[in-house]
Amino acid sequence: MEVQFYTDVDRFRELCTPFLTEREAENNLIIGILGIISKNLHLYGSEDPILALVTEKETIKLVSIRTPPFNLLLSYTDDISAITLLAEKFKEKKLEFPGVAGFKEGALHFAKLWTEKSHKELKHVLEVQTRIYRLDKVNPKTIGNNLFRTASISDLEVVSDWVGDFLREAVPNTTENEIQRNKERVIDAIKEQSVYLLEVENKIVSLARRTGPTPNGERIGLVYTPPNERRKGYATEIVAKLSQLLLDEGKTFCFLYTDLANPTSNKIYQDIGYKPIMDSDTYRFNSLENQEE
Repeated sequence: MEVQFYTDVDRFRELCTPFLTEREAENNLIIGILGIISKNLHLYGSEDPILALVTEKETIKLVSIRTPPFNLLLSYTDDISAITLLAEKFKEKKLEFPGVAGFKEGALHFAKLWTEKSHKELKHVLEVQTRIYRLDKVNPKTIGNNLFRTASISDLEVVSDWVGDFLREAVPNTTENEIQRNKERVIDAIKEQSVYLLEVENKIVSLARRTGPTPNGERIGLVYTPPNERRKGYATEIVAKLSQLLLDEGKTFCFLYTDLANPTSNKIYQDIGYKPIMDSDTYRFNSLENQEE
C-alpha cells in the first residue's frame, strides 16, 4: 500500500468519489465537504486542505481529508492497516492535528497510534460519540401542521444567535473565535436558502439546515430548539418537514448525526424514520502537561 497526497481538489474528488459512494451514508461528511471546498477552497480557513488517499495496486483503501483548523477525517475502511500506514506517513511529513474523527474503530486506532507511538507527549481524549442515521421515507405522523419556511435576511439576528447557542451546547470545546466564524457564515447560508425555520403563532421555535449534498442524498444538521421551546415536538416536526422536502426534490435518502449522549434526539429521529448506520467518534489530542479534559 502507498499514501498519495493531492493539491487539486477536483482531481482528488473525481478519484475518490466512487469509493466513497459505495458507502454513501457512512462517508457523507467527507463527500459533502469535498463538494463545498471544490467551490470555495478556503471556506473553512486560510490554510490549504490536506487530501490523502491510501491505495493498493490502484485500488483505494482509505480517504482522509482535513480542512484546517478542524480535525482530520477518516473515511470508512475495512482495512485497518491502511490507517496505520496513513499515520506513519503523516508523522514523516510532520503534520499536526487537533484531533481525529471517523468510524468508531478507525478513529480509535488512529488516535492510539498518534499519541502512543508517534507523539508520546500527547494523550487522546474521547470528545464526542455520534451515530450516523439514514432516512429513506418519512413517517407522515411526524410532519405536523406548523409553518415551515426558509430563513430570510430579516431572520439573521435570531439565526446567528442560535448558531452560537447550538455550538456552545453541542460542541463544548468550540472556541469563541470558531463560534464567531460560524456566525459570520450564517448570512451566506441564508442567501443559499439552506436554513429553515419552524414558526408557531408567528414565533420562531426551531431551526435546521440542509448541507453537504452527496450524489444521492443530503445531510441535515444544525437542528436547534431553544430550551424554553423544547419537549413540544418542534425538533421532530422541522426535521420531518425538511427531510420530506429533500426527498420531494429527488434525493433518495437523507443523513444526520446524533450525539449518543442525548437519548432524546436519538429517539425522535428514529420516530421520523431514520435508521442507525454507523457510530462515529471524535478524539482530541491534548498535551500530557495539560490534564484538563
